[in-house]
Amino acid sequence: MPQRNPGRTVAELAALVGGRLIGGNDEALITSVASLASAGAGEIAFVEDAKALRSARDSSKASCLIVPEESQVAGRCAIAVARPKLAFALIAEELHPRKKMREQIHSTAIVAESAQLDAPVFVGPYAQSASARASERIHRFTPGLSRR
Repeated sequence: MPQRNPGRTVAELAALVGGRLIGGNDEALITSVASLASAGAGEIAFVEDAKALRSARDSSKASCLIVPEESQVAGRCAIAVARPKLAFALIAEELHPRKKMREQIHSTAIVAESAQLDAPVFVGPYAQSASARASERIHRFTPGLSRR
């Protein structure tokens, strides 16, 4: 069973992106990123321009907004940064890290005898190397070995 993301506080996220915390509770927990339209409690969204900010201030249900540095967001939790979209991407990477694939060549993969594979490698189900033919035998993964 995958582990649930424990989230980060707004203060931790502001520090991560070099932003300035405006209003709100700096200990509020953020567990995921979302769009302005779909964001809800425990989620953070970003705004890039003044028109979207006016709308988001009143209608977004996000727990926190990422806004341009010069923004005025009285009464809302916000992180002010120079580049909101970049800050959103960095926070998304922090809250939703990529799952690491374990080293393996799937038993249904067809890998040519001449294929050179450097460890660590992941070859997924039904993958077939360009020079392999379906009639070639299936090779099992052995860490540290390369095919020649």
